[in-house]
Amino acid sequence: MKIQVRQTGGVSVLELNGRLTVDDGVRELRGKVNDLLKEGEYQIILNLHGVNYMDSTGVDCLVSSYTTTIKRGGELKFSCLSDKVHRLLDITRLLTVFDTYEDETQAVASFK
Repeated sequence: MKIQVRQTGGVSVLELNGRLTVDDGVRELRGKVNDLLKEGEYQIILNLHGVNYMDSTGVDCLVSSYTTTIKRGGELKFSCLSDKVHRLLDITRLLTVFDTYEDETQAVASFK
């Protein structure tokens, strides 16, 4: 898993590429979200376009990152869901819980 962190419109964007599994990416994603929160960055978008596979640990990581951010007074939103991730979040009914956007521009604008 490669995670690129950048700022756009005052929002922290984490662009994920690769697999989000127990062996690849989960620890890194949790660490990046926690680092941003410690730095006072409370508006976060996960761009999931490049996620080509996610296991149940990856789903748990998204849920725990979301709840951690909310508990610390922030907002975590999701953009650019790949087809596989969209289906998985739909099956688990997490699409009804998470704020998801088709593109990153819409996600950034939703914070204003």
